[in-house]
Amino acid sequence: MRAFNHWLTERDTLFKEILAISMEKAKIGLRQPKLAAQLTERETHLYRLIEQIDSTYPLSYLSEQGFLPSYAFPFDTARLIAKDEVKKPIVRSMQVALREYAPGNTVYMDGRKYQVIGLDFHRSPVPDLDQVYKLCESCDYVTFSLGATHCPHCRRELMPRTFPIMFPSSCVAERAEAIGSDEEYRQRAFYGGNTYLLDAPGQGDTSEIAGVSLRYFRRGEIFMTNTGLFEEGGRGFVLCRSCGHWHAPTNRKPFEEHKLLHNRRQTCGGNSEHYHLGCKFQTDVLILKFEGVPEPSQEFYASLKAAIIEASNSAVGSESGEICGFTRTVVTEGEERRDLILYDSVPGGAGYVRKAAARFEDIVEAARAVLGGCQCEKSCYRCLRSYENQFEHKLLDKRLIQPYLDYLLMLNSESERSRLAAYGPGSRRFCGNNASSWLQRKCRAAGGQFVAICSNIDDGDIEQAFPWAEFLIGYAKDHPSVQILLGLKETPNLTEINEKNFLAVKALLDLMAAGIQLFHVSDASSQRWQIVFGSGGEELLAIATLDELPSLSSNLEIQSIVYNSDTQICQAVLEPLRATIEKGTRITTASLRAPKKDTYRVVDIEDGQRGVTYQKLFGQQLAGAQWLKIVDPYVRLEYQVRNVEDLLSLVEGTSGCRVELITMYEKNDRFGLSEEEKSSQRLDALKERLAEKGIEFSCYFDPQIHDRFVETDQWQIILGRGLDFYYPPESGGPQSQQARRAKKCRIIFLSKTAATSA
Repeated sequence: MRAFNHWLTERDTLFKEILAISMEKAKIGLRQPKLAAQLTERETHLYRLIEQIDSTYPLSYLSEQGFLPSYAFPFDTARLIAKDEVKKPIVRSMQVALREYAPGNTVYMDGRKYQVIGLDFHRSPVPDLDQVYKLCESCDYVTFSLGATHCPHCRRELMPRTFPIMFPSSCVAERAEAIGSDEEYRQRAFYGGNTYLLDAPGQGDTSEIAGVSLRYFRRGEIFMTNTGLFEEGGRGFVLCRSCGHWHAPTNRKPFEEHKLLHNRRQTCGGNSEHYHLGCKFQTDVLILKFEGVPEPSQEFYASLKAAIIEASNSAVGSESGEICGFTRTVVTEGEERRDLILYDSVPGGAGYVRKAAARFEDIVEAARAVLGGCQCEKSCYRCLRSYENQFEHKLLDKRLIQPYLDYLLMLNSESERSRLAAYGPGSRRFCGNNASSWLQRKCRAAGGQFVAICSNIDDGDIEQAFPWAEFLIGYAKDHPSVQILLGLKETPNLTEINEKNFLAVKALLDLMAAGIQLFHVSDASSQRWQIVFGSGGEELLAIATLDELPSLSSNLEIQSIVYNSDTQICQAVLEPLRATIEKGTRITTASLRAPKKDTYRVVDIEDGQRGVTYQKLFGQQLAGAQWLKIVDPYVRLEYQVRNVEDLLSLVEGTSGCRVELITMYEKNDRFGLSEEEKSSQRLDALKERLAEKGIEFSCYFDPQIHDRFVETDQWQIILGRGLDFYYPPESGGPQSQQARRAKKCRIIFLSKTAATSA
């Protein structure tokens, strides 16, 4: 009979209201005919509603209530009533209605736009208005027991504050303005809230694959909340305890003056309360605990959840939305852990996550295949995005999880497991992006000595990290009493500087100037671990690369890295590593016959810097040049051609100067369009203008070039951004190079003659 509570309550309420109207009409019929006519109109409306209710097909009604044909229990659905309209209520599952039918949201139905204005306490059973729950401040733990004093996970004392919660079954909306012809996107409100695992009975069925432990529960209890509009900061909805009226934050009238939600002719007089809205249901639950997560960020877990759910749907044959999930934060023994919890969206469970638990290794493989087969940069509807995770689209980035999925697949490969076992217990593969950034953060946090053998080191830029030479110099400055010992298998030829070895030469000179001990180590094959840091600091960490010596440069980002934080293993390999390095040859400026400072010069231009002109940068090097080679792929548009002309104005007056330009033209591979002819016309015009000034100019296109440099008979100038390193001129402002803002870049000047004589 519980499934018919809505039907019985609504019908009984409407008949009582009709009876009250009939009695009121009998009293005022002759004295107040206008009011009596309004009551008659209301009475007719109520009879139409009853007629609509009585004509409902029983099986359809039971299906809408969630009683048939699924596993769902009664009252796992909610409905939306159109105020003062004879319109059949829209019924949705509670999980969907919790946000779609929440006060303040806009609902589109039958070609019209409706605004949700409150909860229905008139035609539907009134929910319990006195329920509250408690939250742990550290973990995602919730309890409805007022007697609970401590979190069972972190053992932290629960704060006495409670949050009123209401489990609504019906909401009210009134017709808003018409849908405009120019309305391209649906209006919607945005709410806060969370999903919790309230209870998981017993120990569950445990299983695991390498890197992931799984625990399946037949009947776990899921609790979902809506804590109110985002701009309200979790304060909930101001609701009337008598009629369900929602007092919007933008409503300037006092709450005490609000009218009955179902009868705007009468003032309510009820009291208000800030409520969170919620729903609870039991279903199949799968708890996933991942090991070796490199950076447990919100973006990482949102992306991992999306990939696992999409692959699970494919593996077990479920439809989109039938498997849902959320991330739970748990603190145990002072360490924070994040679990991924999957559950069947159907109350009572449909068996999907149970199947997923049995086939999880296949799911990991399917998730990696989905990401690898998609050509998007971060995420799209072919890989991670779906209607269900639309509020997380900005967090989804497949680049964050691809290395980790590769790591899980590797751990579950017999050959890779045996390979990793050779490095001792507790050894893990690094499975994130930006290895240099991760290592540098670990090193700063640990403090202590830094001892390493590497193939080479340079001063090149690394994405999201410091150049390694710059990092070690800064680390030495911050830790003046700490030993930094660096062994190098390869050292650059310092007697001949060129664009390929310049950054390595500069790194070596700067490291020696900072007092860092450098040794040339010709044989490091006996060392399984190549980097150990943290001795004397907070925490030890040993690092190794699987295939070759680590390169302290941008090449480290593509190397396979193993790490171990076990103190005994780190201490055991530290002394042999130090001994191997110190057996090498000490690197000094004298032993390397280091070049003089005047053989090179580095100019760093800051972002937005003004006063940077070609004359100041290149005037000295280009004056009197007899031969000039310019390599820049971006000499295509008219203003880029003018950049070349401005540069060559520095060699005017040099009789017979020969200039060679190598560049590219614009090409659209998708549509087969080419700008070769236009580029050629612009450069031919430049050639004629330069010929009048006595400069012999030639150019050709090379579709493969990427480098940017200018070379003369005496200098090689490496251009970080090419010649086009200015921001566009400001509107209405001066066009001169002196006044324009420059973009951040680095320019390196290499003297050919000085390097040869050094």
